[in-house]
Amino acid sequence: MRVVVATVEQHFYAPLVVERVLESKRLRVVGVLVPRVSAGGRAAALAARLIRQQGAWYVIQQFLVRAMSRTRLLPLYQMTLRRRPGAGRVPRLEEVAGKHSVPVVPMDHINRDGIGLMRELGCDVLVSAYFCQILKDEAIAVPRLGCVNIHPALLPRYRGSNPVFWAMLNGDQQIGTTVHWIDAGIDTGGILGQACVAFAGQSLHEVYHELSLKGGELLRSVLEEIADGQAAGTSQLEHGPLYRVPTLGAIRQFRRRGLRVL
Repeated sequence: MRVVVATVEQHFYAPLVVERVLESKRLRVVGVLVPRVSAGGRAAALAARLIRQQGAWYVIQQFLVRAMSRTRLLPLYQMTLRRRPGAGRVPRLEEVAGKHSVPVVPMDHINRDGIGLMRELGCDVLVSAYFCQILKDEAIAVPRLGCVNIHPALLPRYRGSNPVFWAMLNGDQQIGTTVHWIDAGIDTGGILGQACVAFAGQSLHEVYHELSLKGGELLRSVLEEIADGQAAGTSQLEHGPLYRVPTLGAIRQFRRRGLRVL
């Protein structure tokens, strides 16, 4: 079964998920599609906007965890994940793909040139792994067997952005991840599998790290079931509210409750 992965180069934990899929002996990953990176000026403008919207405390810590894990500050990063046994350096996407000789292919948008790229690669299944673009019907129809998404929440709860943040803020004791079919809605397709971790005071990044490892294993298992013709999916009988990027007010509430990013 020919698998194409759509993800984001800059997403910190995407390589952990993608790596688990690439390790399968029963799947053939033929390409990883990524949106082209914005020019430096646009990236700086985005960072400034995020700081205005979410505050320096939240944005800087998000940056630090990425920087620490890929530099000489790795031991400090490992200390921040002290509750995560075996936590180590998170590789870059190109390293993971290169190790398995899978091309990373830049594109403008999945619904434009991405459609042609999927056809060129002979895509049987498209995997959306922490992807940032919403597929339209024409793109969804291209893969022979369908499109699946991995979403770090126990659907139907926490559709949309930053689900782990919202689950922690709402005091959930079980935080999970879902692999589901992609349909015309946002995180509304039939559920193919779920996994969860118990929340016991971990930081946001500790939870994301563990969910990405578990989610990657789950995704690989589901894809192998699809290859065997054994995956159907369970319809979501109800759809929870659609969550957005955390506001500054929500982040302040996160801090007041003693919750941690690192």
